[in-house]
Amino acid sequence: EQEEQIQAEEESKQEEAAFQQLQSQLKDLTDRTHSTGSEADESLDSGAIRRFLRGSHGNLESAEQRIRKWQQWRNSNSYGLTHPVKDLTREHPAVQFQLKIGKCYILAKRDKHNRPIIVVHVRRHDPSAQSADDLTIFGVHILESGENLLDKSADLEKQKYCIIFDLEDIAIKNIDYQAAKRIIYMLTFFYPERMGVCLLLG
Repeated sequence: EQEEQIQAEEESKQEEAAFQQLQSQLKDLTDRTHSTGSEADESLDSGAIRRFLRGSHGNLESAEQRIRKWQQWRNSNSYGLTHPVKDLTREHPAVQFQLKIGKCYILAKRDKHNRPIIVVHVRRHDPSAQSADDLTIFGVHILESGENLLDKSADLEKQKYCIIFDLEDIAIKNIDYQAAKRIIYMLTFFYPERMGVCLLLG
């Protein structure tokens, strides 16, 4: 037991040293004002840096590359948007369309670990009803909404959400591999260490 404690303390020291190094390498992004005069993205806080470091298994080079790519994505007009991804709101037509269908939403209640619960009713999904970009826009809205419900002052292990896929009564017509690949990609590279548990029901 004592050896495990010593090992845990050593790993904690190594993670802290890696975090300090990564934070230094990202100084151009984390400075409040860039040389261009633009405001820094408030999403890039110490917690985000630690999450990306953990998501990259402590690899500094990989973590830095992922963070820079994430920030580029947040400031890009991806998916045909007329504004940066980070400025997406629920008023966007693609978001409103999906909300009316009710295929995915966040419950008012939380799970026993106080995590926000995202519910996806797969049977309500018709791949031909919207473009892949519009569906991705909605996915971003849901994940960002989940982000806003997290307690950023809590331990990183508690800053996660629960995702429930309701598979009851689904048919082949509901299966959308392209959408699944995009969501998995975003969770892996843009929202690392955020999924606490994924439940498949039905």
